[in-house]
Amino acid sequence: MKLKRYCDATIIVKGVEQKCNRQLIMTMKHEITDHGVINFYQCGHFHYKPHLNKIVDFTVKSLDGTKEAYPFQVEGIQFLLDNDCNGFLGDQMGLGKTIQLLLALKVRKDSQKPIFPCLILVKGSTLYQWEKQYKTWTSTNPMGTWIVRNGKDWIPPGFDVYLMSMDTLRSFVTNKERSKVDLRVIGIDESYSHTKITLSYKINGDLKAIGFKSVIADEVHSFKDPSSARTIAFIEFCKQFNIEHKMFASGTAIKNRAEEFFVPLNLLDPENIPSLDGFRHKWLMQDTTPTGRKKNSWSRLNPYRYEQFKEMISNYFIRRERNEVLKDLPKFRRTFTDVMIEDDNLINLYNKEIDKLAQLSTEKENISYFDISDNLMSLRKIIGVAKASFVDSWVEMFLEETDDEKIAIGVHHHAVRDLLKSKLVAYAPLVISGDDNAEEKYRKVQEFAKPFRRVMILNTLAGGTGTDGLQVCNNVLTVERQWSAADEEQFEDRFNRIGQTRPVDSEYFIAKGTIDEWLHNLVERKRLIFGETIGNNWDFKNDANAIKDMIDWAVVNKLKS
Repeated sequence: MKLKRYCDATIIVKGVEQKCNRQLIMTMKHEITDHGVINFYQCGHFHYKPHLNKIVDFTVKSLDGTKEAYPFQVEGIQFLLDNDCNGFLGDQMGLGKTIQLLLALKVRKDSQKPIFPCLILVKGSTLYQWEKQYKTWTSTNPMGTWIVRNGKDWIPPGFDVYLMSMDTLRSFVTNKERSKVDLRVIGIDESYSHTKITLSYKINGDLKAIGFKSVIADEVHSFKDPSSARTIAFIEFCKQFNIEHKMFASGTAIKNRAEEFFVPLNLLDPENIPSLDGFRHKWLMQDTTPTGRKKNSWSRLNPYRYEQFKEMISNYFIRRERNEVLKDLPKFRRTFTDVMIEDDNLINLYNKEIDKLAQLSTEKENISYFDISDNLMSLRKIIGVAKASFVDSWVEMFLEETDDEKIAIGVHHHAVRDLLKSKLVAYAPLVISGDDNAEEKYRKVQEFAKPFRRVMILNTLAGGTGTDGLQVCNNVLTVERQWSAADEEQFEDRFNRIGQTRPVDSEYFIAKGTIDEWLHNLVERKRLIFGETIGNNWDFKNDANAIKDMIDWAVVNKLKS
């Protein structure tokens, strides 16, 4: 059992020097400085802990020098380094946990301390996003990253980082039953033996041959059920490889879903958190009435032990709130997130529409937007539907991580709108579409301003015109891209206008490997070229060369199921 910690500050008692000897169970606050961490305790004393791995010149810029980590992100990187790349980033969504984790890898490597090979476990839909961020911030080495797409993939050795979805890892870890007779039971008429079944787990040879030294687990709350196959695979991976460096990330506050964090806390601090039952009874409080959660679940921290719990995990857990660190950021920022399409049925539908486009392109030399408009509408609808599950989990996470912030979701097709409405029904989303008249729009906007209303789904074109009062929301999520950047900016301006008091975050989901990605690259290039010259008035529908290029690109880049 871990020894209790006491304050060692020197005090004078009746003329005699001695230590304070107050048990450090309550930390009033802590500050991270350039040189170390200062913990201020309730007894009035403070403790200074110097940075153990402070690297004076570590780089916080992207590889091309165009982006730079924010000060609070640098603090997070240093926090991980101080803990020998063992730690838990609990920052709220949108604060760049991915960047901090990847830069911690880079700095550790630059310091010539072993950290690779590293396994990065993420949700399947964000694999390419992580690969893109790795190449932006960490390394462009061809042997830098390898994406493991499924359990049948061959895994070549020699790469620094291997990206894998959580469910793919499960397919690499198999169980083998081992039976033994270990108990004899005496019955009334006869005696018989009771056979106890125990399980051992085996890791696939290709994966085991890599010899991993570190693991990064994003959205680590996904391993919330210790008995699930996914979680067992994760635990066995960490144990059998004897992983030296474990870095976890999740923005869902521990105080809100406490039981779900047993697995990562146990892996980081097995001495203080050795078992699930012990964790529950020592630190948590059992729900006695259902409030959207399972009855009798252990979902909240015991308020009487909250400060003691924070002190215990403060060595390896750090959390920053959005309203604490976003004050100095620009009033408006636009970011893009790559999403993978994983549904085989949707992939097949998408590829069939691409085949139709290819046939139209060969049959007609001077093809126009009107020749392929129906095909493009089908493709966009398929892509939008494919993103719905990712949007659902993303929005749910956002609402859990923020106490009072609202989010607006921009869509184009009715099918996507209705699917999202059904998935998010628990949050009673308001919907504004092109069918609403001015009076109906006004009524819904007024309703959205009420504190308990947190989600609105809008048709991007309908929401971008004649809609005022959306400044109550500063988080915008666009699911389906428009052909014209001007239409998207008009939608964003509904939120970023006079009356807005907080920085506006505009996030776009881009379906990797689809025409969504092609159109995104083209629109952003046109936005850059035309933005300061002729007013950003380029439109895909009127650009014959762009249409032909799009078809050629899409045919070559058909999706693989």
